[in-house]
Amino acid sequence: MTANGTLPVPPIVLDIRDDHIRHLQEAPLPYPASFLLVEGHRRFNIAAYLAQELLLRPAAQIWVMSRSSGL
Repeated sequence: MTANGTLPVPPIVLDIRDDHIRHLQEAPLPYPASFLLVEGHRRFNIAAYLAQELLLRPAAQIWVMSRSSGL
């Protein structure tokens, strides 16, 4: 990560900006209507540190899961 300035594998986030997760039964609260990190916590933390040290590229890839519009 320090040599390339980016993540070797993008972390996975869930798009909950439409606040749909609050309507799921048994959903733990509170979740902000934003993005929720699902997988890649260690990579995300390392990337956050590298960004703080100005060693991370200005843009990095992430994989975004979103709710189907038909639901």
